[in-house]
Amino acid sequence: MMKKILSITAIAFLLISLCIPCFADTYEQNNSVIDNADIISAGTEEVLASRLKEIGTKYKTDLVVLTVDDSDGKSHMEYADDYYDYNGYGYGDEKTGTLLLICMEEGNRGVWISTCGEDIERINDYEIDSILDDFVPYLSDGDYDTGVLAYVDSLEFELDYEEEYGHDGEDYYTDSYAAYSGNTSANKIEKVVKAYFFAIIIGLAVGGVTAFVLKKQMTPVQQAVSARNYLVNNSFRLTKNFDMFLYSNVTKTAKPKDTDSGSGHSGGGSSHTGSSGVSHGGGGRSF
Repeated sequence: MMKKILSITAIAFLLISLCIPCFADTYEQNNSVIDNADIISAGTEEVLASRLKEIGTKYKTDLVVLTVDDSDGKSHMEYADDYYDYNGYGYGDEKTGTLLLICMEEGNRGVWISTCGEDIERINDYEIDSILDDFVPYLSDGDYDTGVLAYVDSLEFELDYEEEYGHDGEDYYTDSYAAYSGNTSANKIEKVVKAYFFAIIIGLAVGGVTAFVLKKQMTPVQQAVSARNYLVNNSFRLTKNFDMFLYSNVTKTAKPKDTDSGSGHSGGGSSHTGSSGVSHGGGGRSF
């Protein structure tokens, strides 16, 4: 009996040892962080991988961060699209996902955000520009750890807002922020009008009562011909004066979008076809 148990145990361990390489290959192929340029610290890489998988699971999308030293003669867009397509990434039948490429090639440094499947619309051109604004400055300063973490924070923000409010190009931010704060322009006007209305009513009521009481207490006097009769000579002396700033009106004008193809796009989710025949959206810039 003891020999049978030992034999079964040995066979079980043998089967497990044979399966481990298979699991390792699958994980490596679908790893969410591939730091080939070695610019991300081990601790940050661990946090980043955890965040990408957490957000990806929540929104049913495959999120990847890739760094390279050499683009193999391809444009950043081509490299990012091809890496995504030929390494088995993508959630579901539509291969939904987003890959961030950080290229550290001398004279060709830049980033590209490649979207696929549902993410082409969920993370459209305008939102890609916003994400780039949030994290690329850190890369320019050489702070790569902060840069990649700022990227994933900004990406999560965009997915959260799209899920909650939807989007419509540049109007997405104005509408969704108003809905988020519960303080749209119409609500502001309504609240101000109501506040002024009640203030006027209360003011008139208090003023009327006060005037009535004071009038009752007044003793009739003879009307003076001139106001001079009520003045005491040299009684008014101005000893101090100051200006008090109450408020200012600020107007904002949207900054025109850069039409350079290296800086992404503005507007809706435009797309192109990669070498594999799969459609991608995206945008990027140099740093």
